[in-house]
Amino acid sequence: MDQKKEYSINESKFDKSLDQLRDHLKKIQNQLIEVSHIDNVYWQLQAIIGENPEINYAGPFQNWITDTYSDSVAIRLRRLIDRKRHTVSLWRLLEDMKNIAINLTREWYQSMYDESFKILGNKCFNDLTEIGSTHVTKKRISSKQAFLKEAVSFIEAYANTKVAHISRVQNGVVPTFRDGREAIASIFYIFNWCSLLLTKGTLYTPVPLDHGNWLNVFKLPWLEKGKQSPQYRHLDAIIDELKDEFKMIEKNIDCYK
Repeated sequence: MDQKKEYSINESKFDKSLDQLRDHLKKIQNQLIEVSHIDNVYWQLQAIIGENPEINYAGPFQNWITDTYSDSVAIRLRRLIDRKRHTVSLWRLLEDMKNIAINLTREWYQSMYDESFKILGNKCFNDLTEIGSTHVTKKRISSKQAFLKEAVSFIEAYANTKVAHISRVQNGVVPTFRDGREAIASIFYIFNWCSLLLTKGTLYTPVPLDHGNWLNVFKLPWLEKGKQSPQYRHLDAIIDELKDEFKMIEKNIDCYK
């Protein structure tokens, strides 16, 4: 079967598409850094807890931080491979790149490099495509989408059936921490392929190098010895406060039935 012929677009449309892709790439980079930050903080915290037998035991605090970590990572990975139109995701970025694939030529790519680095540009383009290719093919981009789907589909299914929604049918299979971290690494790999192609630059690491002084919170006791938890606004107080308002809302709804 003959493949559908690809047509290049004019320079102004190409430049506009390229600007949009680079803008989306930056937003995806921020999402990737965010999920990597969450991952790094969680595992630093686990290392601290693991070194202290007085706090290294299962309980509400450990359950809370682990549930929060798992849900946060799963939902962010799901977001990064979202295939719906009008979303900013790594999968959609690849899909949009197909529209200008024939314009992503070796000549265009080398034009991003200074004259003395043209050889490097040519080598990078060979790594991005195939040696001797004149442009990036849709098939090449589709292979990156397939890699992405294979790497993250298990986490996506978990997020769809146990985090974003609770499915009536549960298969009982839950991803491991390793599955989640490998998915982040896979997304980082595909992100850098896109980044190298669209900007000639890549990230050395998705993990923020500067977390600030967040570890300072562990250098002092959170509660002074002998003291109880300070007063706070309990959820029951909110529920009790809104009882009358809820009844009024229900009454008004009944009036319109």
